[in-house]
Amino acid sequence: MELNSTRKFRHTKASPGGRRIPHDLRVELYHFVMDLHERGIGYRRIQRIVEERYGVWISRSNISCWVRGLHSP
Repeated sequence: MELNSTRKFRHTKASPGGRRIPHDLRVELYHFVMDLHERGIGYRRIQRIVEERYGVWISRSNISCWVRGLHSP
């Protein structure tokens, strides 16, 4: 997955249940996070990369749950 993108979003914070982030964006974030994790990147760095690229803050807990298969977007 390419790390460079021209897609910009307003800064937002993921709320419980992801209600403030549109579903299509959550799905895109999920696949992006999984790809970064497969490359061996840690949760904190994934968190920073997602915020820099998409302007969306996702908790490390949420990233962990996605990676471990406990939750999906």
